[in-house]
Amino acid sequence: MTSPKIRLAVMAAVSALALTACDSEPTPPVTGTSTTPIPSTPTDPENQAPKVRNPLDIKKFVDDPCSSLTATQLADLKLIDPEVNRGDDAYEAEVGCNYNLNPKNTLTAYVNYFPRIKNGLTYIYTDRRPATPSPHWTPTEIDGFPAVVHAPSKDRTRCHVDVGTSDTTFFDVTYYYYDWNDWDGRDTCAAAKSIATAVLTTIKAAN
Repeated sequence: MTSPKIRLAVMAAVSALALTACDSEPTPPVTGTSTTPIPSTPTDPENQAPKVRNPLDIKKFVDDPCSSLTATQLADLKLIDPEVNRGDDAYEAEVGCNYNLNPKNTLTAYVNYFPRIKNGLTYIYTDRRPATPSPHWTPTEIDGFPAVVHAPSKDRTRCHVDVGTSDTTFFDVTYYYYDWNDWDGRDTCAAAKSIATAVLTTIKAAN
């Protein structure tokens, strides 16, 4: 027969264990043996681009990127010398079309597509969004399609406008001054957005 003292000692030990369990944080389940921190992924809410409500098929323009702008649009935007560019390592091997804005080739615009990227504009949110709020990162919409305007440097010698055409595809317009001696006072981001708007008009007309 167990003595009263032993029973009291056992009950005290059990109570202490219960209190310790209540005060402790639950142990997360073990999902692997690596202790390396998991980087941000497109599943993080802050890295998710808005959904595209009316997806567009852009395969025609991936195959022929210089068809992204019509002759009339090129004249209106003052873009010259279109040249196909394929297989650059940047942005996961984009295909695109390069344009000049003056005969000296110091002012350039690019329209690029990214067939190897499968998460659309979310790729830009994950890969390019700054860690802290920045005036050089501006989510927006162009004709109802989610877009981001972003400049990698404060002087805005280069500005990007990326537009989601579906939840798995997007295109990028880059407007770039190679030589500020040729700067004519225009806002590179506003100029890139004008080109992106024209490209989106062409894509929509083909769908």
